Amino acid sequence: MTAQVLFVGDIHLGRRPGHLPPSLQESDWSASDLGPAAVWRATVDLAIQQKVVAVVLAGDVVDCVEDRFEAAGLIESGLASLSDAGIPAFAVVGNHDVEALPRTADLVPGFRLLGRDGNWERLRVDTADQGFFYLLGWSFTHEKEVDNPVEKLSADTFEPRDALCLGVLHCDLGKQKSPYAPVPRRALDEGPAALADAWFLGHEHKPHDLAGPRPVGYLGSLTGLDPGEPGRHGPWLATLGGQRAIEVEQVALAALRWERTSLSIAGVEVDSARDAADELYRLLDAALSDMSGQLQAEATHLKAVGLRVTISGAAEQAPFWHAAIEAAQGDVASRPARSIEKCFYFIEKLVDEVRPAHDLADLARGNDPVGLLAQRLVALEALDERGRALVEQARERFDKLSASGSWIALDYEDREQPDTRELLLSAGYASLEKLLAQDREQSTEPNS
Repeated sequence: MTAQVLFVGDIHLGRRPGHLPPSLQESDWSASDLGPAAVWRATVDLAIQQKVVAVVLAGDVVDCVEDRFEAAGLIESGLASLSDAGIPAFAVVGNHDVEALPRTADLVPGFRLLGRDGNWERLRVDTADQGFFYLLGWSFTHEKEVDNPVEKLSADTFEPRDALCLGVLHCDLGKQKSPYAPVPRRALDEGPAALADAWFLGHEHKPHDLAGPRPVGYLGSLTGLDPGEPGRHGPWLATLGGQRAIEVEQVALAALRWERTSLSIAGVEVDSARDAADELYRLLDAALSDMSGQLQAEATHLKAVGLRVTISGAAEQAPFWHAAIEAAQGDVASRPARSIEKCFYFIEKLVDEVRPAHDLADLARGNDPVGLLAQRLVALEALDERGRALVEQARERFDKLSASGSWIALDYEDREQPDTRELLLSAGYASLEKLLAQDREQSTEPNS
């Protein structure tokens, strides 16, 4: 048997990509060209071109119940095209689409949900060369599923073991407790679950590396919905062969891509905030060109690339750099953006990690406010026992904040978990500069 199956992670139809700049209006593309709907259509086209034997969706096809009417047309249109091409589609239900996906399955011929009653289901799929394989799946029946669904899996489900069996599941992998079907990682490698030849998972938007003889992990979101989902995104093409062989390759169909890079200003001399701004924009423009070169080999489907840039390095005139970065950060429209070979490259965000050129260890010898703050910064930089304790204390405070009503009310993409250590370092260095500036001012004041 030789056959290809297309696996698709979280699509979230109805969502719009966030953090797109106003300058996008000057490009050849609009937000609708970059979102999940456009990539879903491209995925359907790929399935037809490759003549796959099946398309399998790993849940969260629809973002939320409010989007079900808008998304229904998009899903049904794509599924109809697959059906016309003789390609069946299968899916498991995720936590986002417990209402929308079953309704769609009831209306669209050739679309089948696996385990829609909350029980595991194994289904035989025949191939064109008279071979066959099995799909194994379980679906959410409520928005929250606190039990591990793998514990319900029986070895009898895999009988007879006469062909490849591919597991599909929407779950919170690596968790002991979670409202979204917690599955400890070892649970897929032990007991009945170990009898599956692969596990293709939905829920987390960062894709795993699925290379190897037994692919197990997240497919990731079909397209990066916000800057917290950087890197390659797209469906996965699984080639099935004899002797239980599986080869899996991700196809980077996403039209929008988020990337991250770092720039160092160490050794760049500036005499004013204006000089720093000029140098900053020169560096950022070069970063856009460099990223274009890096992505050229896989940019067939790319229409826009958002770049988050970390500015780092020690500088004698750190305040000038801070002012330049803050000014550029505050004016989204003024950040560099370029169209390169029909792809729109833009700066999504600047992260200020510029440090003052101080001897931190020397400052930490003091017992004054400067010394006490420097001691904490030394601990954070080294991430020693004291530094880890500082990070843990701050993280506990962030956890309490993230559980508050005001935080939950924010848009999804604004709830990205912060890098606690980096936030502490950034705030600490900013405070250190202010304290040192106050000391300098006091030392230059005439005696009264």
